[in-house]
Formats: sequence, C-alpha cells, structure tokens
Amino acid sequence: MTQIEIDPYPGQGGKYLYQKTDVKPDKDKGTGLFPGQDESRDSVRMNIKSSLTNAFPDMLSGKPFFEFASKKIESWDHFDVMVIRIDPVEDSGLENSLKYPSLVSVLAETINEACKNHSGFWGMCYTDCIACFVEIKNNDEASGIAETIRKELKNRTETTFSAGIATFPQLSYQKNDTLENAYKALQHAGFLGRNSTARFDAVSLNISGDKLYQEGDVDNAIAEFEKALLIDPQNVNVSNSLGVCFSSKGEHQKALNEFNKAMVLAPDDVMAPYNAGLAYLMMGEKQNAMDMFLKAHALDENQFEVVIQTGRLYLEIKNLELARKYLEKAVEMDEESGPAHRFLGECYSELNMLTEAVQAYSKAVKLNANDAYSLSALACLYARQKINQEIAIVFARQSVDLSPLTALFHHRLGEVYYLLEHFDEALKEFKSASELGHDCQSFILEIENRLLADAS
Repeated sequence: MTQIEIDPYPGQGGKYLYQKTDVKPDKDKGTGLFPGQDESRDSVRMNIKSSLTNAFPDMLSGKPFFEFASKKIESWDHFDVMVIRIDPVEDSGLENSLKYPSLVSVLAETINEACKNHSGFWGMCYTDCIACFVEIKNNDEASGIAETIRKELKNRTETTFSAGIATFPQLSYQKNDTLENAYKALQHAGFLGRNSTARFDAVSLNISGDKLYQEGDVDNAIAEFEKALLIDPQNVNVSNSLGVCFSSKGEHQKALNEFNKAMVLAPDDVMAPYNAGLAYLMMGEKQNAMDMFLKAHALDENQFEVVIQTGRLYLEIKNLELARKYLEKAVEMDEESGPAHRFLGECYSELNMLTEAVQAYSKAVKLNANDAYSLSALACLYARQKINQEIAIVFARQSVDLSPLTALFHHRLGEVYYLLEHFDEALKEFKSASELGHDCQSFILEIENRLLADAS
C-alpha cells in the first residue's frame, strides 16, 4: 500500500491523504503483459483465442459465454466463480509473447479437467482470463480447485497464475454480479504477488474504489467503499477513502463522520486527523482545522503535507513566527515543492524579511513558471525595492494573463505601475481590480487627482 495525495486546492499545497493500492489502469481488461503497439497486443489476443479454439472447438468466450453462464446458474443457490490469469512473464519480449497463448491453452486444459471433476463449467473472459463456475458444497471448494490447478500447471509448464474467487450469495449482489466480483478479486490478487489467490472481500472493493476514484468516477467509488464497509466495518483505509470521496463532492460533514470513525479505529494513524483538518478548513472552521493538524503533526512530525498545511494555516491567522517555523521545515523536507517556497515567501514578506521573501518567491517561480501568485508577489517586491523594474512589469503582467479574473493580481500590477510612476496604466489596473471586488479606491482617487493636477 502506498500513500498518495489528492489535492482539493489545486496549486495551493493542501492535499488529502489516503491509502491507495498501486493499481494501474486496466481499461480494456486485456493482457497488459506485452509492450508495444496495439497491433502487437491484438496479435497476442488473436493467438490466444485461436489456440484455445483449436484445443476446445466448443469453447465459449465473451458475450456468448456470459449468456450461457447466466442461464446455467439460474438454478444454482450457492456457487463460486473463479477468474484465472497466467502471471506476467518476467521477460515480456517477442519470444515470450509467442509462448503465452500455449501457456493459456495448458491452463485451460487443467481447468477443463478440474471442472469435469466438480461438475463445473468454464469459458474465456476479459481476453486473457478464464472463468470457472462451480456449484459449491463447502466454502473451501473453489480454493481447493485453484490449488489443484496450480500444482498441475506448475508440473507441466513451470508457470504460475493468479486467481480471484467470488461467492454467491454475498451482500445484495445478484447472481450475474459474481463474475465481475471474481475479476475484482483477481485485481486484488495482483497486489499479493505472483502465484496468489484472493477471495472477494472489503480489500477487493477498496482496490476497485481506488481505481474508480482515480478515473474521476466518485459516485461509483463511494458505492464500492460503502459495500466494503458492509463486509468489514472496521476497515480504516476504507473509511478514510470514503471520507475523501465525500469531501471531494463538498459533503464535508459526511466526510468528517468517516474520518472520526477512522480516528477511533486507528488512533495512531496520521491520515484521518489530517484529512479531518482539511475538511474543517473547507468548512471555514479554522480552529478545529488547526486542532486536527496539530494532532496529526504530533503523530508524525515528518509528514510533509501536515507540516505545510499547518504552516499555511498559521500564516492565514497571522501567527507569523509559528508559520515561519513550519514553512521553513516544509522547504527542508521538500526542496522541489513550489507551494512550500511560495507560502514561505509570503511569510517572509509579512515579517518584512524582503531579501528572504525574494529568494523564496524566486525559487517558487523557478519550480513553476506559471505560479501566478508568486510571479505577482515577486513583481511587487522588485518594484518596492526598485530592483529589476522591467522584470517586475513582465512578471506582474504575466500573472494577470495567467489569471485574468483574480482581483489581487490586477491590484498588484497596478501597484507595480504606480511605484514605477506609470500612472495611466496603474489607474487602468486598479479600476479592473475594483470591478473584480478589490478595494482600490484610495489608489484610484490619488491617481485621478494626480493626473488632473498634471493636466491643469
């Protein structure tokens, strides 16, 4: 499991944390084993189908197999579905890609024999996977079949496979859902290493939910996580991930309910209190947010997102010395973080440490040439110190071009022009800022009076 970050404030340095299995896109549910052009992969798939059809002329695959299976299981009250896939070959070159169809054929032969012995049936699904349906008499039957197949395949080919198993009945799933659940269990097995078998459970649903979230399908991700909690209500990662989903939809109270549950289940885990802090922050409850950030920091002083977000909030409430402490630590922890340098530049500027502020903002711009906030702030610092005056105009102008509806950037461009005594241009920008909601009246009146006096 790898910790990843989800950013609810694009470019602002505040990200949710949640545990995510290292799942990779599998959009076409194909082999994913051999690199190269689509034509090469299609060739492998065609060879698989051709090899299996030659060995088993009556084999069903794809839609005809799904339709056959759906009718066959109508009379079954209890059954297992097992989805099996040959493990990726370590050398995925052309030679092994040519061997792969023959390996799948041997796998099919072993599955066919096992199904005969257990009154089951099988077919091809998801291009390179074989699905096996077995009416079960005990809960370990499919697992036993998998081990029998594994031993036979190992004896014949020195090849391993991974399998996912799903059972009907389970929760409120329909019979026809069981195949898809077995495929999700196969994805789960992929995280256990080669030669693994996984039963469909809360972890399988957590993996599926993670994939859906990464693909932007938040509603279906929520559905997966909620089902996972029906299977395992004590699963901390699922509660935390569900909370992240709710927050991404703006349902912060629902998110807090999940984060609070996770904190009870795992009081030493940093994710939930930090995420709760972000949820409170997005609700405008700064004190509650700070309490959560400090709690998270006490649990893990070396979590970058906790450190930068705590410093950012201290900066926002004008506790500048504490803000400086946390933001300097954030920069030490990640020299390549543009937001960390930017917030530190803002803190230094508030503390009137102008040389340090210029350095911090310059680093932020170097890391991200499109950081409009840093460009704008750096331009003002140049103008106030009467250095790099032409660059000041360029940077301030660029910030407005990058974000033309941000009043602050128009105001700062106006200030740069004002400090450089370009009053006509300054007046135009201050008026634009005012139209966008920024209070620039004192500047506007002063410049208008100055221009009027110059004209008379």
